[in-house]
Amino acid sequence: MAKLSERTIPTEVCLEQLRNYNIKQENINMNTANTVRELTITLIDTNVNLDDDNRIVYQKKGVMTTSSNEEVKMELLMSGEVKPALDKHNDNRVETIDGEFLDKHGRDVSLKPIKHISDPQLQWRFVETA
Repeated sequence: MAKLSERTIPTEVCLEQLRNYNIKQENINMNTANTVRELTITLIDTNVNLDDDNRIVYQKKGVMTTSSNEEVKMELLMSGEVKPALDKHNDNRVETIDGEFLDKHGRDVSLKPIKHISDPQLQWRFVETA
């Protein structure tokens, strides 16, 4: 860090450039914050033992929003729409045999139900459709 005696005082040109930069950043932030997006939101179970038909836990198409993906995800979780879909998915999941366990130990063991939405086997995908 420069000593106090070595520091330079910003000139009017530097201050003007800084103001212009800040104005541009504000304009960019305003444009992106007010942009309406249409999303398809999908919650996927990434367990390799599941058939492709049984991997989708929850899907909602045509979601119009100006919020970030994380905010949209939180709104969905708070609305209570995802929990019944997860419960239904768990019914299918417990009927699926764990192939890795079968290969290693020679016994049929079903997959365990997912207890929390934050389980690492679940993955959120947000696709902008418009």
